[in-house]
Amino acid sequence: MTPITTSCGDPSALSRVAQTSWPATRRGRAALVAFGAAAVALGLARADGRRDDVTLSAIGAHSGLRRTVAFWQAVLLAGTGAVLGGILGLLGPTMLGLVGRLPFAQPWPQVALLVLGLPVIIAVGSWLLTRPAEFDERLQRTLS
Repeated sequence: MTPITTSCGDPSALSRVAQTSWPATRRGRAALVAFGAAAVALGLARADGRRDDVTLSAIGAHSGLRRTVAFWQAVLLAGTGAVLGGILGLLGPTMLGLVGRLPFAQPWPQVALLVLGLPVIIAVGSWLLTRPAEFDERLQRTLS
């Protein structure tokens, strides 16, 4: 059986490509899954909070308060998920590294980007996508 080579015929080049692109692909998939899970959970939480939005509108709260509530709800939800996911994601490989079965170097910059950056992006998106006050009247008719 002949070894798989790249177009230049160097088998070590294929190894270098696999080592650099494969972890980046996994991190990208992890970010996509985390973003999707946070979006679903946040969407369900915002749908559950519709009556709270009607109450806020009834007492005269401006749409900025609703946006602020949505922002902090997203920070808490996505932030908790990102921190727990980061810890649990590093726990298995770290334990295998401690028993000597797998050499593992923690990718701290990428973990920090996922744990800190992803919740901020989700929270800003939640703040931007929260409905303005003009939908309050239609929302009150829907829920009553």
